[in-house]
Amino acid sequence: MASRTRIGLVALALIVLSTVLVGCGGSSLKIGWLALGGRQRKRAQYVTFDGTESKSFRVEAGQTVELACDVSVEKGSLSVTLLSPDGKRLWQESFLEDREAFVTVTATETGLHILRIEGQETGGSFDISWRLKD
Repeated sequence: MASRTRIGLVALALIVLSTVLVGCGGSSLKIGWLALGGRQRKRAQYVTFDGTESKSFRVEAGQTVELACDVSVEKGSLSVTLLSPDGKRLWQESFLEDREAFVTVTATETGLHILRIEGQETGGSFDISWRLKD
């Protein structure tokens, strides 16, 4: 009898937890996720990625940001966006297939710039690096 009660409580807890997690709009799904990175690099490979990853770094006004993206897409799509400190989109690229992209952007303001990587039910990998030049 105690075993049935315990199973019932666990089932109820799982239902409540599932409801709470479904209600969270900012959740991210990562299956088979293996991420590496460094100060000026963000890499990951995954079976499924549906959500957002971000990395912020400080850039001075007038500095140039050189971005290099090497993306493998087995399913879905991946988008990469560079945002200024005030949230303006400085650059964005969507990847629907395996591809490399290189871009140079000159910062117009000083502050934390955000590199946002968004997976839309994608599978594959990304390797994104950046350099700052005066």
